[in-house]
Amino acid sequence: ESTRSPLAGIGARSENRCPKRGDPPRGRRLADAREASVLARSSGGTIIEVNDRWEAVLGHGRDEVVGRTLIDLDVCVNPQDCKEFFRLIEGPGFVRDFEMDVRSKNGDVHRVVLSAESILINDEPCLLIIMRDITERMKSEQVLRELTGRLIHLQEEERRRIAAELHDGLGQTLSIICNRATLGKEDISDRESVIEQFDEISAMAVSAIDEVREIAHN
Repeated sequence: ESTRSPLAGIGARSENRCPKRGDPPRGRRLADAREASVLARSSGGTIIEVNDRWEAVLGHGRDEVVGRTLIDLDVCVNPQDCKEFFRLIEGPGFVRDFEMDVRSKNGDVHRVVLSAESILINDEPCLLIIMRDITERMKSEQVLRELTGRLIHLQEEERRRIAAELHDGLGQTLSIICNRATLGKEDISDRESVIEQFDEISAMAVSAIDEVREIAHN
């Protein structure tokens, strides 16, 4: 499995290099990111920059968030998740695919996946945080689970219906056929009685075939 960071190419990796002359400015690097992105100071988590996608998802404009922290903004539905997210970054300097709920400015709750990496901006340790909104995917998965559960329930109901029809209809018909065949064997000297028993068996067999066709058709 590749260990390449999902944030590679956005900002300078702290273990590789600092930004050099000619590197795109941090605002441009964030703007180029397809997902919501936040640049924050490692010390204290103060937000330095956000991109347009961040504003589109969470509704906070740049002027509202710069200089504040995610916890200050009440973005984290569960503040403990925020603390755990930053705690995980401390050791290796990055974290990937951390799921949590965030609250937008209008109060909507989004399920997101966060990835973050330590980078250097003008020799200052910073965090580049990428947020992928998976709310719609989660909703689609929930709908799929509900449809699957409904389908399984309908299949169970259909099995019970077929079992009941087999037991109440076809099962009784086959029992009668068996009884008639037994009676016919017990008195084979009475030819007319034997013929009568076999006629009834034949009629019952035709009825059983019709029942099977009806169950299969339904």
